Amino acid sequence: MGFIDRMKDEARSKMKKLVLPEGKDARVLNAAKILIDENLVSEVALVGDEDTILANAKAEGITLTDRTPIFNPAKSDMLDAYAAEYYELRKAKGMSEDQAKEQIQDV
Repeated sequence: MGFIDRMKDEARSKMKKLVLPEGKDARVLNAAKILIDENLVSEVALVGDEDTILANAKAEGITLTDRTPIFNPAKSDMLDAYAAEYYELRKAKGMSEDQAKEQIQDV
């Protein structure tokens, strides 16, 4: 058994949930499909605008299921909390609170 097969077997044994940012990107959508189709994870949450993700998935011939939920932080009740946490993580690199909120909303 090769390295890749061992890694896949290990992933299947753990069945973790995965969150992929930039859910509108065709490469991310295709990666999510592979992960689900090969049963490497229990769920792949996609981050971004639902309408855009669904349209791009359709264009790629990908059907999203209940194992590929979509999460849009810009529409979440937790937006301010997410932005505050992101700011705390990035303030040492010069990020402002406004920039953090803007980036969280830019999905």
